[in-house]
Amino acid sequence: MNAQVVLAGQPALYVATIAGAALQGAGNTRLPMQAAVIAQATNAVLCVGLVFGVGPLPELGLAGAAWASVGAFWLEAAVLGRALARLD
Repeated sequence: MNAQVVLAGQPALYVATIAGAALQGAGNTRLPMQAAVIAQATNAVLCVGLVFGVGPLPELGLAGAAWASVGAFWLEAAVLGRALARLD
């Protein structure tokens, strides 16, 4: 189950990796680092929330950790993909 959940985030992980490398190659090293820090901070918060059911989040156990990772992958891909699309 958890592998299937994480598999849903693999395209986002590939996009984030490629977009981050392209931005770094263009000379922008700060934005990929900031996006990674924000994504991992979001992952940490969502992981605790989804594993233990904190606040309005459901208690999902180990699957919650997988969903938190997928959310972080897509967040990072969205930030870096948008920055790459705006690159002149």
